[in-house]
Amino acid sequence: MAMQGFTQKIVQLIKNKRLFESQGGPIILSQIENEYGPSSKALGAPSYLYMTWAAKMAVEPGIGVPWVICKEDDALYPVAHVFSSKEGGCAAFLASHNPESAAKVVYNNKHYNLPPWSINILPDCEKVAIQLAFFLMFSSFRL
Repeated sequence: MAMQGFTQKIVQLIKNKRLFESQGGPIILSQIENEYGPSSKALGAPSYLYMTWAAKMAVEPGIGVPWVICKEDDALYPVAHVFSSKEGGCAAFLASHNPESAAKVVYNNKHYNLPPWSINILPDCEKVAIQLAFFLMFSSFRL
C-alpha cells in the first residue's frame, strides 16, 4: 500500500499546484511504471491481481490527463486518447481492447457503447464519426 499512498500524495500535490494540463498546467500525462507484462504469466494470479489493482489505483483519482501503464491484452478499461488545443479544438479516440465483449464508456458525460476490439473516432469529442471494429495492429517491425 506504500505505492498507493505515495501516488496519492504526488497526485494531490500536482493537483494543488494546478499543474495538470486539464487545469491549465504543463503536465500532459502521468505514468505508473509496471513491468509485469512479459513475466506476468509466469508469476500467475498474484501478478494479475497486482496489475489490476495498479490500473484501478491510477484511474480512480480522475486527474484529467492520460495515464501511461503497460497494457495487457486483457486490459480492464477501455482507453480514451484525447487531444485538445488551447483554442478549444478537441478530438478523441476511444478504444476497446477486449476482442469478445463490448465496452460501455462514459466520456464527457455522454454514454458510448464500443463494439469488441474497436476504435471509435470523435473528431469533435462528441459524435462518433468513424468506427473501426476488429482492427489489426502490426508492431515490432524490423528492417
